[in-house]
Amino acid sequence: MCAFFFAYFQPAIRLYSPHPTYSHNTKRTDFAMQATGIGDSRPLLILYTPHRPPMPQYEQMEGYRGGIPGETEVIIKETGNHWRKIFSIFAKIAQGLLFPEEDWRVVRDRRLFTEGGATALLFQQRLLDLQTENRPALHIIGGQQFSEGFSTLPQTPQALQEESRILRAGNVYLTPYLDYRQFPNALIATLLADIERQGLWATKPSPV
Repeated sequence: MCAFFFAYFQPAIRLYSPHPTYSHNTKRTDFAMQATGIGDSRPLLILYTPHRPPMPQYEQMEGYRGGIPGETEVIIKETGNHWRKIFSIFAKIAQGLLFPEEDWRVVRDRRLFTEGGATALLFQQRLLDLQTENRPALHIIGGQQFSEGFSTLPQTPQALQEESRILRAGNVYLTPYLDYRQFPNALIATLLADIERQGLWATKPSPV
């Protein structure tokens, strides 16, 4: 682990336990009890991924905790371009839906998976029954082979386009793995347009 990680996160290093604790400002919701990963205590946009960042605090994680602003930057520095691609693509989706006035790079580096960022990164093959006050959470399963391990979907998946690169099952989207070649900006725009068309978001998504 590089010195940068310890210097940057020294005040909050206790949060990296594989058995996470929760501060008095964080609600330990039913969602948190059934989730494995990092994110907001009330996420509206959830990414499921077949891999974990190759760092001990994620490889050993067994619970759920809030992310720290800048944590995605550290993961990218420690692990390289693979996670940069994943976080960049997801940040563009989150920016389009949640933070249309901000640059997607700021969303990636400061908003993703933090309390108030309304996003979550989960390392599991089960959908969460997450109740929200205003709208159902959107679930994005990154990798269609990975999605085959999910035993329950709210509806039968339907293709958004002839190539079947994105499938929709209610408020769940089965997408390609989050890589620039498989998930270019044009496909992000297709996803955001379908979310708007289906009325799954209260406001019009921002263009990519």
